[in-house]
Amino acid sequence: MKRKLLLIAIAFVFFEILFLILCVNNSLTFRNLFSTLILGKKRVILVVGVISAPNLAHRREGIRLTWMAFCKRPDVVCKFFLDSLNDMDQGMDKVIKDENAKYGDIEYMAVPRGVNFARRILWILEWAAKNYVFDFVLRVDDDMFVCLQRLILELPYRSEKRLYWGYVHCEKEGQVRVDEEFLLLSADLVHEFLDKKDSLLCNPFGDISVSMWVNNVDDVTYFNDKRIYHEAGLAKSSLVDDVSLCHNYLALNSAYKKDTLLYWTKVQSESRTNFEIPKILPFEKTCNLAKHVDWKSFAIGHRFEPVRCMRKPTWKSLGKMYIGKQGAKAIDKNVLDPLGDKPVIPP
Repeated sequence: MKRKLLLIAIAFVFFEILFLILCVNNSLTFRNLFSTLILGKKRVILVVGVISAPNLAHRREGIRLTWMAFCKRPDVVCKFFLDSLNDMDQGMDKVIKDENAKYGDIEYMAVPRGVNFARRILWILEWAAKNYVFDFVLRVDDDMFVCLQRLILELPYRSEKRLYWGYVHCEKEGQVRVDEEFLLLSADLVHEFLDKKDSLLCNPFGDISVSMWVNNVDDVTYFNDKRIYHEAGLAKSSLVDDVSLCHNYLALNSAYKKDTLLYWTKVQSESRTNFEIPKILPFEKTCNLAKHVDWKSFAIGHRFEPVRCMRKPTWKSLGKMYIGKQGAKAIDKNVLDPLGDKPVIPP
């Protein structure tokens, strides 16, 4: 009995010391150690969060049939993130429940429907931190084809601190940011955001908001990855004939189910897995603009004054659903100037 009490006392002292070291040091290493040993979280290299709308089951099906095959690894977690079941149209909730019962790869976000992408990104980051000890989080659109095998093999070589990785918009001063279609963040940067959660600012768009969060963190490593084909939709005819697709690219946008299946056929025929790992060039060699985002610099349709995320803002002028590239022509010029549009803040 005494021996048992002694062992319990020793264990208690050990964990107490570990906790104190974590609090004082506040390093990612000790945070991960605490989360793994004490909280029992699973250790993975990558968490992939695919943002999807309830009615886009065909896109999810295309991903399941193709690049999500590499999510079967024990050190990778891939999930589709949809809005709350309670916020779906009548009848759609049952359809989604049946889909999730079949595949088990859907998570529901407590975020209102509509253009609330910053809040969705924050929700995914919180979900990842709550459930896993990870090295990276990838937020990706459901119309992206990801060369996931190449990415997974590359990640162990990416030791840069506070990595902010994706296609960088470098067209206009005040708008430099990584596009949210493929947004990869290292764990240290994710935890920097979450530690400052109460002060984070959100506007409707995720990439604009994340860039504002990045602006308030020191020594962020920007990786302007040219292998992410931001305009792939304009070159589909040549891409489907590319026999080295995933050796030339890391991700392709505007990839709907038909495109995804065609790309996958090419990837399946590739026998080489000795993928090149490019160096991260100094930011000034990839973009001649400052690392700065000013929401006022954006054009009508994207110009929204940010609000603290903790206040759970929504912007009703943008409607109940983001129409995306496929529906963009339907809007044409009938867009409300959001400079006068105040976000709705719940009581």
